[in-house]
Amino acid sequence: MTFPIPDEYITRLSVLFTILPIAVIALFAASIVAELRLSRRDSPKPGLVLPIVWIALGIVYAVCWNILPLVLAAGAPLDIIGPMAAMAAVTGMFQYSVPGLILLGIHLWQRGNVARRKEIQHAVEDL
Repeated sequence: MTFPIPDEYITRLSVLFTILPIAVIALFAASIVAELRLSRRDSPKPGLVLPIVWIALGIVYAVCWNILPLVLAAGAPLDIIGPMAAMAAVTGMFQYSVPGLILLGIHLWQRGNVARRKEIQHAVEDL
């Protein structure tokens, strides 16, 4: 059995599959730093942008990575592999949305700190 990808592309794909996870980890680390800064602002809306983007990317990735290959590569109709594809998409959504949930947790933690700081500031002003 031959591999369907030509040999000259295999080295390029291996480099891509090595660099891509490193780039995602670096992007997530930068997102954590940005989330810590955005969540400290008075308005909560800027701090919600990054968690929403990461969760949306996780959902899109889960759908594209789990459902489309099953339907396109297998060639089976969606009604036959529907339950398997749906379960793969749901578990993929949870798996790939973990960075967004971590950023959402950071946002909620920082918003608690901002609220506590405002309470202390109001208490000092009342004195």
